[in-house]
Amino acid sequence: GSPKCAPDGTLYWLEARPQEKGRQVVCRRARPDEAASASERGGVDVTPAESNVRTRVHEYGGAAHMLGPDGDGIIYSGFQDQRLYWAKADGSILALTPPAAYEQDTLYRFADGVLDMPRNRLICVREDHTNPKPAEVVNAICAVALDGSGDMEVLASGRDFYGAPRLSPDGAKLAYICWDHPSMPWDSTELLVADLDAATGQVAATSSVCGGPGKNTSVLQPAWSSKGELHFVADTTGWWNLYKQSADSKVVNLCPRDAEFSGAAPGWGLGGQNYCFLPDGRIVTSYED
Repeated sequence: GSPKCAPDGTLYWLEARPQEKGRQVVCRRARPDEAASASERGGVDVTPAESNVRTRVHEYGGAAHMLGPDGDGIIYSGFQDQRLYWAKADGSILALTPPAAYEQDTLYRFADGVLDMPRNRLICVREDHTNPKPAEVVNAICAVALDGSGDMEVLASGRDFYGAPRLSPDGAKLAYICWDHPSMPWDSTELLVADLDAATGQVAATSSVCGGPGKNTSVLQPAWSSKGELHFVADTTGWWNLYKQSADSKVVNLCPRDAEFSGAAPGWGLGGQNYCFLPDGRIVTSYED
């Protein structure tokens, strides 16, 4: 599952291996010179033999790995300690949230990251278990340095749950969804966009795009086109349709239809997206009616 394509065209995917006690491994398509060591699926392991690529954010997990900068390996969450690691293409492993930053394993959980290379960081969902009581666990959108220092900065907090942080192509805006107990993400969420300070990367201002408390609208799967247009799926009409925020900030239904454009089990796990952008600007999606 979770196929990803690096800038050089290399295909990566996630394998769940029952024969290894359910361990999840990120693999990539083997090069011709690796054919002898490739699996029957034509892949070689990218993450270390002792690792299990899995996150426990929201307990449901999802989006536990991502491509490294410029396709350099994989950044992933280790299940045993819930720390972030960068398995680089040269075979080295860099702990992004090392014990030097905080001693206790599983103190934080991370998922659903996006790279912010001009600021040398990734932005993700962070779950803080400093107080392990379920009602006291703190969710946030957090930036994590890519230098292995473990430096972290909270960009958004105050809501019970967060998901899908997505950075605009120019790095100036950060979209994300959030929601509060007792709502589930398929019941009621809100899509927010934060303006980021060009120098510091901190949030300068935040605006609501769709959904919100009391509106009973489920907004999911935000994504930016290459032109910097924000797209998302929302059930404003009672059906999860695909929307775009126009240049004048109006929300436009791109294909009004009594059909679900959300994909299977929307909102159950982080990282789901049922549409993608083609180079010519068209959108590929599927729907169920």
